[in-house]
Amino acid sequence: MSDRLNGRVALITGAGRGMGRSDALLMAERGADIIVNDLNSDNAEETAAIVREKGRQASVIAADVTDVAEFGDRIKAAEPERIDIPLNNAGIHGNPLAIEDIDEAIYDAMTGVKMRASFFATRGGRHARLHQGLGARAHPVEDPRQRRRWSSPT
Repeated sequence: MSDRLNGRVALITGAGRGMGRSDALLMAERGADIIVNDLNSDNAEETAAIVREKGRQASVIAADVTDVAEFGDRIKAAEPERIDIPLNNAGIHGNPLAIEDIDEAIYDAMTGVKMRASFFATRGGRHARLHQGLGARAHPVEDPRQRRRWSSPT
């Protein structure tokens, strides 16, 4: 694997399992240190342990990304050296539902994680980057083209 992310720090929400964990491990293989976020602290710790086995640093922020204040407080308390790559991957997992089975409460929960939490997590990362003098480029929504970029063999 290349070291194109060497020296970078990635904050990945929803990194306790699934695509979030895969992103964390791939970025670690590419040289990034990882801040693992997940609501499930056991899953987050497991991902962090695997990242460390790959020779990278990892820390855990077990917090609910939909609670903007709590998530922000946990990031501040962790005092990361910096956040170069915010990757918003948190989502609601469960049995797939037919569109007619999605009521307002389910819809609000889904959009609360994928849209609202992604926006505020990115805003917090942008704020940290500005204070670190690193610029403020941020992508508040998931972009499938970015996912291909990380997995390309360059």
